[in-house]
Amino acid sequence: MKKLITILVLLLTQMVFGQTATPPAAGDGSIESPYQIASLENLYWIAASDAVVPSPTKVTRWAAHYIQTTDIDASATSGWPSGGWTPIGNNVTNFTGSYNGQGHTISGIKTNRQVNFQGLFGAVLSATIQNLGVTSVNIAGLQYFGGLAGAVNNSTVSKCFSTGSVSLGGSTSYLKAGGLIGVIENSSDVSNCYSTANIENQREIGGFAYSITSSTVSNCYSIGSAGGISDYGGFVGAVSGATVTNCFWDTQTSGTEISAGGTGKNTTEMTTQSTFLDAGWSSAIWYMDAGFNSGYPYLEWQNPGGSPLPVELTSFTASVSGGKVTLNWQTATEVNNYGFEIERTSPRPSPQGEGCEAGRGWENIGFVAGHGNSNSHKEYSFTDETVISGKSFYRLKQLDNNGEFSYSSELEVNIETIPTEFALYQNYPNPFNPSTKIKYSIPSVETHGGASVQNISLKIYDILGNEVAVLVDDNLSAGNYEIEFDASQLPSGVYFYSLSAGDFHQTKKMIVLK
Repeated sequence: MKKLITILVLLLTQMVFGQTATPPAAGDGSIESPYQIASLENLYWIAASDAVVPSPTKVTRWAAHYIQTTDIDASATSGWPSGGWTPIGNNVTNFTGSYNGQGHTISGIKTNRQVNFQGLFGAVLSATIQNLGVTSVNIAGLQYFGGLAGAVNNSTVSKCFSTGSVSLGGSTSYLKAGGLIGVIENSSDVSNCYSTANIENQREIGGFAYSITSSTVSNCYSIGSAGGISDYGGFVGAVSGATVTNCFWDTQTSGTEISAGGTGKNTTEMTTQSTFLDAGWSSAIWYMDAGFNSGYPYLEWQNPGGSPLPVELTSFTASVSGGKVTLNWQTATEVNNYGFEIERTSPRPSPQGEGCEAGRGWENIGFVAGHGNSNSHKEYSFTDETVISGKSFYRLKQLDNNGEFSYSSELEVNIETIPTEFALYQNYPNPFNPSTKIKYSIPSVETHGGASVQNISLKIYDILGNEVAVLVDDNLSAGNYEIEFDASQLPSGVYFYSLSAGDFHQTKKMIVLK
């Protein structure tokens, strides 16, 4: 009789409030075939008690693997009895499986209970949550609660975000509440997430999380209100034995410049690309557009047609040696990068980069392929072997796979006049002790008959003609060179240095005087 009454109560509740637990139509909960969540009824099926879903049991369901196949409207939870949404996982039975939102959102979840561990998830242990947004949440609890989860223990959370509000649902004024997660602890790894949710209390709160303990949090930010009386922070209220790297909070919208971790930036800085590019955020993960997400960074899966953080050029340098110009550059991140065209002009181009003062425009002198998508440092190099004497300017034209492009800053390079003949100059100082410098010149092949610039050698001989040192034995291109000779191991006396290149030979005398 008692069992019958319970069933009738459950049926009546479902009829009145539309609170129905429906098994997923596909998947078996394994890693290979996760349950496919496509509705609020599917979502409630995960969270429901054993009285509602006796098989599989809650323990089994909270250890299973899930993927979400569409956006879910959970606003109906505001009318559910006993405080609305019941979280997945609690402090007795943690959620230990995985949930991949696959770039979808759950909107309008509401819960208001005077109990601990509230959020979409209550308490998770050794779990993985990724690619999920919880929007317009209204989470109220006693302690340990956040928009996404109340407590994350030895778990991984990545590419998730929350919006809405998190507030007090009980009599205590100590929340341990965060915009995304209440507490992050015990070797958890949280990366590439953000929260805009407002925290409505004054103690033990954080815009992103209340506390981070013995865990790693990287490339995350928060902008929600998080000011208070004690134990609060714009990004996090308390940090212990944890690493918080490249994380930020908005000091204006949060209402505080205090945080136990992260870097505070004003709203202008938080909506400026360089803030995040300089921190090494990946352009394959983060996008920024003035007309989306109020100009703050957002996750690529939220708006794939948006603007990724651009290819970040961290350095661009030039060096001159042997009549050649070598360009070196590095990128911190790349997205959709087809490659770089190398352009040169001389003399000085116009300010608009269209032509130049003497009528000569930018010339494409080479191409270096890019790495497509990358969130690690990449190094590139290009050598200009057809240099122009005098002053030249170089720039990079970065090309995307879709044909879009952008220019780097310009480099000015002064190139000495290319020699027209071989020359070996008198060393200086001379006599010397213990070192001296020797200069020599190598012309272009076209300007010196049949002489070859291959196998250039510069050797030192003693008065008897014995070879005592080889300073150069290499293939060198046209240019002016200087090399230092150290004679500290040689006795005083007269020595000869000889330059040879093909059919060219020249010898000069020097004196070591000790």
